[in-house]
Amino acid sequence: MKTLLLFIAGIFGFTGLSAQHVLAPTGFFSYAFHDYEITALSDGSITLNFNALIPQAKKGVVDSLLNLDRVKNPVAVSVNAYVIKHGSKLILIDAGAGSSMGSSLGQLPVHLKRAGYDPSQIDVVLLTHIHADHSNGLLDQGKRVFPKATLYVNQVDLDFWLSKTQQDAAVESEKKGFIQARRVVDAYAKANRLKTFQAGSSLLEGITALASPGHTLGHTYYRLSSGTETLLFIGDGIHSAPIQLREPCLSTYFDRDTMAAAIQRKKLLEQAATHHYLIAGAHLDFPGMGYIRKKGKLYEWMPLKK
Repeated sequence: MKTLLLFIAGIFGFTGLSAQHVLAPTGFFSYAFHDYEITALSDGSITLNFNALIPQAKKGVVDSLLNLDRVKNPVAVSVNAYVIKHGSKLILIDAGAGSSMGSSLGQLPVHLKRAGYDPSQIDVVLLTHIHADHSNGLLDQGKRVFPKATLYVNQVDLDFWLSKTQQDAAVESEKKGFIQARRVVDAYAKANRLKTFQAGSSLLEGITALASPGHTLGHTYYRLSSGTETLLFIGDGIHSAPIQLREPCLSTYFDRDTMAAAIQRKKLLEQAATHHYLIAGAHLDFPGMGYIRKKGKLYEWMPLKK
């Protein structure tokens, strides 16, 4: 089925990669990356007002930046996850929100099946971080959605979200996140399906975990390398391309350390533009895959052609 869904799409980006892809109204997008097949999965979208999310911005700046791309506040923000297929191995990066954030999210399992996979086939889940829209989809009514999968979590992120000290110190609106994180992690740990890692570790063939603290303390990028090409899964490194590619210093309320998040974002943009990395972002417009190009002193998002 997967082979039939792919079709030749020509040359993308700056690297000369020969690519195959399909974008259908079924919530998935498949792309051939050398020996790997990447499938973007939509978990749905959530509507956000970026004026409220970026309170440090001067009045009118956020709307002006959005308007340059003909985007209006509030914005429907994509929530994306990705399957990496290599041989018989299936790796899922992030797992969506499940039923925890309303009916506009939680669509990942349906779209996974439409893409030709079953949740029971997933071998590994790599979390960029433990926020609800990335990790709550790991459970459904207390049961593991991916029963044979081993869950990989950055030790720094795990330590924070399982810390009773941090939970007690959190404002009331944050406490639920700690409870949900423990519930998810415990379910996989009790089944001996939990592994932790340090940033910089080579986790699986071709995949390296990279430290990107700021959004959360243990926020992680995953670098997939094949030949001379790099695909970088950036999680929440960018929440809004129209805003943050033009003003990378503008971090959101969701970032625990806004300054560190801005530093990581500037570094990401420069490296991605210089080295022509293919990017996959959890909140870039679905399917969230494309290239970043330098445009004067600013940056420009170049999504994969559909």
